[in-house]
Amino acid sequence: MLKETLNQEVKYSEVELDFILEYQLSAMISIMSYWFQQEKILPAKHLVGLMSDIMENGMSHMFKV
Repeated sequence: MLKETLNQEVKYSEVELDFILEYQLSAMISIMSYWFQQEKILPAKHLVGLMSDIMENGMSHMFKV
C-alpha cells in the first residue's frame, strides 16, 4: 500500500523506489540498533528529532564547510 501510494507521487521508477525505501528503512533500523548498543545515550525524543531532521533535510546542512 505504501509503495503504491509513493509510486504515484514520485518521479522514480518502481525499481528505483525499491532502492530508496530500502536505503531509508535500513538507515532507520541501524540508527535504532546503534542507540540500543550505546545504552540509549541520547534521550529518545532527541534521537527521533535527529532522525526526522536527517530524513527531511539530508545531512549536508549538518556539517561546517
